[in-house]
Amino acid sequence: MAKIIFVVPPADPEAAEFASALKAAMADRDVTISDAKLSTLLFEIRKYDLAHFFVRADGKSLQLAKFSGKIRVVQTLLDRPAKAAEAQKLLFGESVAVFSNATMEFLQNQKPGFNATVIPPCVHLPDVTKLASGSEIRERYHVGDRMLVVALNDAQNRKEFDSFLYIAREYNRRDVFRLLIPVYEKNKAAESWRAKLQYSIEMEKLDAVSILKGGEDLHSLIDASDWVVSIIRNRDEKAGSLEFPLRAVEALLRGKPLLCFQESPISEVVRQFKSNWVTKNTEDFVRESRDIQKEEKRLEEISTELARFARSKFDPAVVAAAYKEIYNRLLPNSAVVQK
Repeated sequence: MAKIIFVVPPADPEAAEFASALKAAMADRDVTISDAKLSTLLFEIRKYDLAHFFVRADGKSLQLAKFSGKIRVVQTLLDRPAKAAEAQKLLFGESVAVFSNATMEFLQNQKPGFNATVIPPCVHLPDVTKLASGSEIRERYHVGDRMLVVALNDAQNRKEFDSFLYIAREYNRRDVFRLLIPVYEKNKAAESWRAKLQYSIEMEKLDAVSILKGGEDLHSLIDASDWVVSIIRNRDEKAGSLEFPLRAVEALLRGKPLLCFQESPISEVVRQFKSNWVTKNTEDFVRESRDIQKEEKRLEEISTELARFARSKFDPAVVAAAYKEIYNRLLPNSAVVQK
């Protein structure tokens, strides 16, 4: 049996979560996960037949051009390079996987003839019986009879801040929505915009909107929500989340309607289920929120259909099968896949 090593960036929880879910779906394979630094990795990797690198666009420690011996190399790009120069340095694997067609097109424009496989990430869903109940969450955050909406990102730039504030004002004015904004990023930009948004919420008394303190159980929040929102706009800043944030993947697998802007990479998948959930501007975003609210009686039916659709894209078994095909091509004489 072929020995495979998954190499994830050090101190990258979301990358490690994705790799762990993928490994669990390959329980019949000999897979090891490592977040070792380069000096240790060069020695450790010799023991394996295939190295699968999960690479950030700024992952300088993983820019390895060649490996000696029989080692075959696969790459998964966890986010999209912001600059052409980054793209040129990143690609060293014999086979490369990306999350979206948009990233594929970007890389092809930078490197003519380049080809990759589009494979979205997967995530392991926590046992729902171990989550806080929906009634407990709604009581804790004073939701009442309103629709509970959970944001899947925090603001990283002016355009995202403006969008958050516009949506917060409209949700508050209509008094049928309760919007919770958890803490996702702890970098300087996110903290600065978060403070500005908090100030605006307090000064304008937008009581239907709360920025949380951090450390909340995101799994329980998502499970209790009526729908979720991704307010990512023209983002070039370095973020801790993947190109397809795992909490967005989790929400879709839970059957939660997801509203997003067309700039968001996850829109590529959302559009395949319901194109109206991908919006061009904040006015459309609020209008679509009202439309979902009007379909409250159908949300359970919509949720069931959405969860089924999401499993066809993000279920760990589906994602693992796609990667096993790549491994088989690189290691044709090894037992990588059990039929």
